Amino acid sequence: MKVTSLMIALIASLLLYVSAFAQTNMTGTVLRDANLRTGPGTTYPVDGGIKAGQTVTITGQNSDKTWYHLTDGHWIFAALVKAKTAASTPAPASPARAPSSTETDPYTNKLLASASALKLATDQLNANIAQVKNDNALFVSPTWRSELSVSLGLIDAAALGFIALPSPPARYTQSDKEIRAYAQQLRAGITMVRNGFAQEDVNLISQGATQGFNAIRALTTTIQAATTQ
Repeated sequence: MKVTSLMIALIASLLLYVSAFAQTNMTGTVLRDANLRTGPGTTYPVDGGIKAGQTVTITGQNSDKTWYHLTDGHWIFAALVKAKTAASTPAPASPARAPSSTETDPYTNKLLASASALKLATDQLNANIAQVKNDNALFVSPTWRSELSVSLGLIDAAALGFIALPSPPARYTQSDKEIRAYAQQLRAGITMVRNGFAQEDVNLISQGATQGFNAIRALTTTIQAATTQ
């Protein structure tokens, strides 16, 4: 398989947003007129533009922090934005709340444990991607691919943790359905990425990475909203 920066970026996209469990979003001011792109780099198509002085909300960034991802799904070059961290609020994954209702709730505890497992697994996958970005020759290395497979397996196991959650309290009824559905989508994305590597199919890797990215972002948003009610 030909190694390209585009393919590596597609794989990396699978886990850009898990850090949102431990961070608040940022707002930023655009410093000058800028292009908005479909991915974190100039190799991605331009998909609109934004004027100097406009305010944007930043939900994440690529691994080397040179591009910001915005709430509307676009990417913008980070140097063109003056970012400001949102007002100091507790991290969504561990919001301030009365211990009687949350710390003793088995569903919430397991939900947050699964979220933590997902973040750890995707952090490990991020490390795999960083390695191959620095040395493309690793892409065909059996050792590197074995490590990547382990990381993907850990993400899959974390997704299973969401699916295996106990029956939810009443306040989680709707979000629980969404969390389980997104977890299923994440598992399907992981399967596509694995099959793409096995078949040397760039398109399948791309589809799987995109589906996994969307599922993780949706999981993050839904869990944040559910646990800060």
